[in-house]
Amino acid sequence: MRSSGVPRRVSKQKMTARAAVVALSACAALNACTAWTAKPTSGLLEAHDPRERLQLWVQGRPHLLHGIRATRDSVSGVPYFQPPECESCRVRFALSTIDSVRVQHVDRVMGRNVMLVTLLAISVFVVIGVTAVSGAPVSP
Repeated sequence: MRSSGVPRRVSKQKMTARAAVVALSACAALNACTAWTAKPTSGLLEAHDPRERLQLWVQGRPHLLHGIRATRDSVSGVPYFQPPECESCRVRFALSTIDSVRVQHVDRVMGRNVMLVTLLAISVFVVIGVTAVSGAPVSP
């Protein structure tokens, strides 16, 4: 409110910018909810779903991989942002050079949280849109 006591109107551009900030903040919060679990390097010899995301720490550097294949002395995988079938993208590491392994878990709870935050973001956009169309004043 202004000092005169009359509420000021906020432009549609400012409301859109605020809504974008809210949506981006929600997306950032979702990324922070990723669950990683440590796994022993001996667990690399087990079968893996091709889309399962693993983080291998090799000589102090992280490598996000999927399409994991392991032998008794080496591990290979495809960088996560490439399709798991990409054989020319595949990288190999000697098992002895792997410092640690983490596995990303995506479960129903995470899916539910994603859906709830998405619905919340949509609700915010609807409220802002209805308020803008109706011409009602929006307080800063």
